[in-house]
Formats: sequence, C-alpha cells, structure tokens
Amino acid sequence: MPAAPENRRPDRGRVALCAVADDDHLQDVVATGRALQRSAGWWPLFVHVATPAVRLRVPVGFAAGPGSAGEGTLPLDSSVDDLAEHARDAGIELLQRAGIAETESVVVVGDPVAEINRLVCEHHAALVVVGSHRRGGLASAVSGSVSQELSRRGACPVLIARSSAMPSGGGPVVCGIDAADERTIEPAVRAGELALSMNRSLILVHVAVAERRPLGAAPVRAPSLLKPTARQQAHARRVLDAVSGLPRESIETVVVEGTSVAAALDQFAAERRADLLVVGCRGSGVVRRTLEGSVSLDLLRNGRQPLVIVPPV
Repeated sequence: MPAAPENRRPDRGRVALCAVADDDHLQDVVATGRALQRSAGWWPLFVHVATPAVRLRVPVGFAAGPGSAGEGTLPLDSSVDDLAEHARDAGIELLQRAGIAETESVVVVGDPVAEINRLVCEHHAALVVVGSHRRGGLASAVSGSVSQELSRRGACPVLIARSSAMPSGGGPVVCGIDAADERTIEPAVRAGELALSMNRSLILVHVAVAERRPLGAAPVRAPSLLKPTARQQAHARRVLDAVSGLPRESIETVVVEGTSVAAALDQFAAERRADLLVVGCRGSGVVRRTLEGSVSLDLLRNGRQPLVIVPPV
C-alpha cells in the first residue's frame, strides 16, 4: 500500500492515528487503518508507543528466570537511555513485521496516552484507532486500558478496531444522541465532521427506553421507529450549523425503542450497515460507571459495530 507523498501533507481532519501494540489486536488496528485509507481516502499514521522495561538486579544466590538474560535482552546494569533505545528498536521491528512502511509510521517512547494525544495534536488527526481487550470497568481500573483512558481524556474521537466489522462498506455514520442531555451535541458534531470527511450520510439516533414488563405478561407490539420530537429535530439543525459543508439532505433524525440504549444503537447500526457508530463518553469515575452503567462502556465491551467514542470536552 503506497504511503502519502512526503511533499504533500494530507488534509486536516483526514488523518487516522493508528496505535499499534504487540498484542492480539495488532492486525485489527492495521486492517482498520487500511480500510479507512481505501474507502474514505484517509491517511493512516501507524504509531507504536514503546515502554522501556524496568529491570531489577537479581539478588546474590538467586538464578535469573528463563529468558531473563537470554538473547535480545540487555544487561541488568543498563542505563535508562539504553532501555529506551532497546524499546524503540523493538517497536521499529514490530512495525516492519506488520508490513508497515517507515514513511507511514512513527515510534516514540513514553506514556501511551500522553504520547498519543501529543501526536494527535501534532498531526491534526481526526481519529485514533486502538484495539480493546473488552475488560470490565473494575478489571481495567486494576490492569489499565489505553482504549478506555483515551475515551475519557483523549484529544480526539477513538475508533475501536474490531476484526468482525470494518468501516469500509460506504454505509452511514450513526450517532447516538439524547435530546434531554446537552452534552450529547458534541459527539453529534464530531460525527457530522466524520461523515463529511468520509463523504457519508449522518443519522442521529435517539433511543426511547421501553419499560420492562413483568415475566409472563402479554407482549406489547410497539413500533420500533417513532416520530422525532421538535427538540430532537432541533439537534439536527444545530449539527448542520456547527459542521460547515455538511449537506442538509445528508442528515436524518431517527427515534427507536429498546430496553437497552447500547443494544438498540448497535442493532440499528447493524441494520443500516453503518460504517461508524458514534457515542459520547461522560468521563465519570470507574466505580460510578460500573454501578450506574455506561452506554459507551457497554458498546466497547459487547458491541459488534465499528465504534467511535468521543471523549468529554
């Protein structure tokens, strides 16, 4: 796949910063970046943030474990600079093995979230593409999750790479929105910008949560699509005002019913064969999100569609 010419920078808003790590999601991230390149003309910049390994001296009388002093490792008295350089070299090798050219990649050393945010600003990226291990809220609080941290305090929207769904079918951008919550206008505006840059239509979806009926009660057949209210339609006008160049005929407002906001959004996006499903993140604490629930967290863990999470402003 040819890289972007060095003498011509890609347009602002059309750079996807793809965070590549040495894990099971490496190929998913690469494939998602390539899909954006083929289907929407974006420029994927593949980034690996190397973290130097902390090495401890082995006490006298104890043998080092298998592989701890084997080929490819550094002496125990290596300096911080040596460890950083070793981590950088390993990152370059990782990108090469993944078939990524030097002209479309960068390797840095440091904290993953801080370095990714810095590079987003430096390259004017519109998306960060990451993998996700779909851990629960408390588990990720203990072990850490770059995808969740970027969703809460990232410099731009975060696309979760999934092998089961790629943003390459030419379908619409679907955005979950709540007319009663003014904070959802920012994700809708970001979704509009993505739709414009990808030459896609935009669907703003409001989910009316249906009441759960007692077990054994007769089912009530309610329509899956409802008529948008004036307040809900006003959100579409605000998005049009905020996103310069977005055609009026390319935006649609839909109201669906469901017992779960996340499940209803995911199902609707699947039915419309959406290229992206966009939701916002409120950025509340891990324990609160775990106890109260979170649409973005639920979709991150259980969703099937290409998911974009917009960090809080």
